[in-house]
Amino acid sequence: DPITMIVPPEYTPGYFVPDHWPVCDTDGKDIGHVTSKCFSPRLKKNIAFAFVTIEQSEKGNKINIHSPYGKLESIVVDLPFWDPKKQIPLGKE
Repeated sequence: DPITMIVPPEYTPGYFVPDHWPVCDTDGKDIGHVTSKCFSPRLKKNIAFAFVTIEQSEKGNKINIHSPYGKLESIVVDLPFWDPKKQIPLGKE
């Protein structure tokens, strides 16, 4: 088994991806699977966690989630999804 890493992909708005759907690179090669997902009201976008191969885990990397709706284009982003400097608790949103 390849070494995998959990990454946070943002994916196509308007679709709800079930857990454990496959994740592929842009060439269609299987590189992992979605572990959890949700719609973020604060960010107004879909966010998820996925296990992918180390080679595909870099920020900005384009990946595809295969779902009942077809291929959903996604991009690997930094964690946390929101407020990396922790300004919200300080009232500086």
